[in-house]
Amino acid sequence: MAPGEPDHPPNSSVTTGEAASCPSKGNGDGACRRALSPWLTDVLRLTLLAVVCLVAAEAVRVLFGDNLHPVVPGSVYRSAQLDPAGLERVVAHHGIRSVLNLRGRCPGFSWYESETRTLNRLNVRQYDVALSSGMVPGTGEMHELIGILQMAERPLLIHCRRGSDRTGLVAAMCLLLEPDGTLSDARAQLSWRYGHIPWGATGRLQWVLDWYQDWLAESNSEHAPEVFRTWAWSYYRPGPYWAEIEPLEVPKRLPLGRPVAARFRVHNRSRFPWYFRQAAGYGFHLRYLMRTRDRKTAFTGGSGYFEHTLCPGESLDLTLSLPAIHKPGQYELMVDMAEENLTWFFLVGSPPFRTEVTVDRE
Repeated sequence: MAPGEPDHPPNSSVTTGEAASCPSKGNGDGACRRALSPWLTDVLRLTLLAVVCLVAAEAVRVLFGDNLHPVVPGSVYRSAQLDPAGLERVVAHHGIRSVLNLRGRCPGFSWYESETRTLNRLNVRQYDVALSSGMVPGTGEMHELIGILQMAERPLLIHCRRGSDRTGLVAAMCLLLEPDGTLSDARAQLSWRYGHIPWGATGRLQWVLDWYQDWLAESNSEHAPEVFRTWAWSYYRPGPYWAEIEPLEVPKRLPLGRPVAARFRVHNRSRFPWYFRQAAGYGFHLRYLMRTRDRKTAFTGGSGYFEHTLCPGESLDLTLSLPAIHKPGQYELMVDMAEENLTWFFLVGSPPFRTEVTVDRE
């Protein structure tokens, strides 16, 4: 090799210094970006995979696990139904002093018996309130819940079966009773984050917050814990399910083996219209239930099977055909409005008409 000649052939790709990193201007920049692209793609893929895994793990915990979350940190928590070991662990970790079970008192069911035994052993107070995941609370349940949320020793754990719907509504109520709670915060307790589906039957639970917000607007009030407490105790009505049943002509004695007519005037005392429908299994109707005192024999029927809308404040006269009863004796008659396949009004607190009738020979 001659002195002064380079130590590699002129066409060799070997470079030195800065040229080793980026061989030239122009097309060389694109080459650098192309060289980095696979590395950046791998990072993005790994990041996306990690996010998906975290979301999937949280979804499994919410839908199939304990679904445990703070409502008011250090004071109120929410969860799904916990097994004895999980319940004991949560009680110990958060210092739980009270548990509000929204599945109701269910002696004989294994989940209820094991929860009761565990809480008794841990000296934790248990409250049982039966709520539906597809129907708004009745006035009685609303009053009971307000009382428990105010008097229960904290920290408090609230749960139903999945911890998504009933638990979400009561957690929202709990926040509305807190000094700094807002309607926005309360609504967040009924969200996808906790497994709540806002459509179908479970979506009805959000109506409670809608009705409260509407009442605030109509009464020109601003939310405050004492305002919500007053509304829940004195003004809460479960949607359209509030009626006055006025008897017009109701016989006290029914002839043996013959049907008899009974006339009533129904008043819509709610803030929502009632939609009477011709179909027997759909819409609003006036219904009756007649049974013996020992409740062994029962008869039921209805009226109002036609197309009609009864607006708030309006009334309607309806006639019930009481059945032909072939066994003499005393019977209890209850008459109430109902939305078919959903609820009779008395189940949410509206007062039905009740009386006793005698069936005998003329």
